Amino acid sequence: VESIADAMLPLLDKPFVFFGASMGAVLGYEVAKLLATKYHLMPKKLFLAAGFRPLMEKEKLKATELNDQALKDMVISGGA
Repeated sequence: VESIADAMLPLLDKPFVFFGASMGAVLGYEVAKLLATKYHLMPKKLFLAAGFRPLMEKEKLKATELNDQALKDMVISGGA
């Protein structure tokens, strides 16, 4: 994450946005967080798709640990 942020620094002299999907959502979030804390740079917008919210990792359940109704509810809710 740090090497990605450092490589992007020369490009961040103008307003910027990030979009990340799936693993890119995780990377986009982590790079944005690092840029904000280390360099005081923040994207104008941060678009994240098909990924878990950062705090959800602690709450995440394996689908194999759910009963049929709980799995159905999770799929219908989009994983929330």
